[in-house]
Amino acid sequence: MKPSGNSCSSSLIIPALAFMLLSCAAFPQPSGCDGCSRSAILASTLLNDPMKLVSPDAFRPSVFSRVAELATTPCFHLSGSEADSYSQNLRAAGSVTGYGSERRIAEYSFESELVSGLNETSPDGRSVRSKWTVSLWFEGSQRELVHSWQTLGTQEKRASSPTERNTGTTFSGHGNMMSKQFSDDQSITEIIGRFEKRPVECTITPEYEWLGNGEWMEIEISYFKDSYGQKSREFNRIIVRADNGEITNGDECDVGPGYKVFEVSKEGIVRARYRAPDGGSDNYETITVYNTCEVLPKYKVPYSKTGINDKIAEKRIEISNYDAVLNLTATKHKDLMTSSEGSNQTEAGKDCRNSFSSHKEFLEEYSVAVRITLEGTVLNNVTMKPNPMVSQTVIGFSPVKADITSFNYSLRESSFSRQELTGSDCLNSGSEGSRNRTRSAIGTPSVRLVPVPNSIAVSFDPQTGKALKIRFPDIGIEFSYNETEESRSRWWPSDSPASFHTNSKENGTSIGIRPVGDPVPDPYPLEINYSPVLDSIAAMKEKLRGTMGEKLLSMIPEPEKNMQNAKESSKIKPDQLVTKGDGRTSFGGEGKKSTEKKLDGGSEREDLSFSWQLTLKRK
Repeated sequence: MKPSGNSCSSSLIIPALAFMLLSCAAFPQPSGCDGCSRSAILASTLLNDPMKLVSPDAFRPSVFSRVAELATTPCFHLSGSEADSYSQNLRAAGSVTGYGSERRIAEYSFESELVSGLNETSPDGRSVRSKWTVSLWFEGSQRELVHSWQTLGTQEKRASSPTERNTGTTFSGHGNMMSKQFSDDQSITEIIGRFEKRPVECTITPEYEWLGNGEWMEIEISYFKDSYGQKSREFNRIIVRADNGEITNGDECDVGPGYKVFEVSKEGIVRARYRAPDGGSDNYETITVYNTCEVLPKYKVPYSKTGINDKIAEKRIEISNYDAVLNLTATKHKDLMTSSEGSNQTEAGKDCRNSFSSHKEFLEEYSVAVRITLEGTVLNNVTMKPNPMVSQTVIGFSPVKADITSFNYSLRESSFSRQELTGSDCLNSGSEGSRNRTRSAIGTPSVRLVPVPNSIAVSFDPQTGKALKIRFPDIGIEFSYNETEESRSRWWPSDSPASFHTNSKENGTSIGIRPVGDPVPDPYPLEINYSPVLDSIAAMKEKLRGTMGEKLLSMIPEPEKNMQNAKESSKIKPDQLVTKGDGRTSFGGEGKKSTEKKLDGGSEREDLSFSWQLTLKRK
């Protein structure tokens, strides 16, 4: 019998059932399989049979027939006539020519070993004379034992003839026991499913929840779980596709353009790089992840031959059009430590001393990064339109959208105190207590930013076209946290047990994202350019002098003088000055501030940092 589309020859004389299943490692896709089809070859069949339970010539065909009968399902088939030579040649060559045409590489192999003439004892005390072991192996990059079944041929004294011992179970008896083991055990489909841990769900975590046209980001795909809720194995493959943009890494496959193949890493993470479309009517993107049926290494099954199975995750990303992006980061580290100890005589002339000690520690830390997209009021291929009155060009930006790209917050506080009276003239007594308080952020933080038009402004030098400084409103990060407080105390002498209290509550607070440096003289104050308007105002005041009272005359503004006064008194935080970047399309600044003060028995220190980066986007 020859399956359609395949050809083979076999010199083995095997039972009819095995012959029907035989197809030279080229078994066609079975009908009725609603999952991933798998196949196996029969590899080594070792026989060490001094008791002659089975004929050497019949052993391998018999094993093939029995295993095929027990293991075959709509999704699993035993195949391969010359299994030993096939397995050896496959490992030596590293591949089988013709994959994708008539040949199919088996994912698994069976090994069989029959040993007789033993003199062992079973767990229930019976004499074991023979063993038959069937093992299932995964033929991946590294060969792995998946499952094994074993039967024991035992020897007993028969009641009719207590002195006569039988020769143990026959090979036919081993076959019947093996059938029962397969029947009572997990199904072959479940055994393979629990071994492969093929993902049926995962989590898609993009670097940003929205992106501008033509921009790129990293998308992390992780938390792969199988149908049993277990972490997926590293040899599984997935396919990732973007509806409108492009996945720029991964391997192409024959499914179609835009479908990229990835292999799950040992850490259970896949990192895909995504590039948003340059333009178009769609203002969103959909990233889709599919699982596949391929588990063999690429030198056996090329990535190009990977096929889609089921959709296991989907993520929608917003695509925005904007003029610039402002990235802000801020950190804080505040710690405090105090301690004290001492003793004193409670009353002169008496042996009674009071001893005391205390210790306190406090630590609060946070780090936050915010990304804000902006629309520019004056922006045309990043060229400036100078104001005729001043020597700087100011471009106003209006916030479009803001999100938090990273956020961490924690607080820990602990204190301990002890007091004790000792001496022959007083009752020895004392007390001690401790308190621990912790805070941890919960939920998703949010950005507090009112989208006021032109609330973010950048000053440029009209001569060089380079950015000089930035101004923006305070930005708040609002978040919820869980606070837990524990306190312990005890007293002596006392028969009462130590006191312990714990309390947990949820609350909310906010963090301000703003420059942290101490103000310094502004190196780029606004300066008045020459203008006929200024001459006209000065000439008008001179003409009116003597005809108008000095009080009324002083009410006429003097722009040049006012600007000079503003220049001399202008202050700015150094964080707002441009200190990095090219000054034209991408630039930013940063600042740090550390304060330390002495406390009784200790000190307190606070370290703050702030940085910003603005990138103008050419339309």
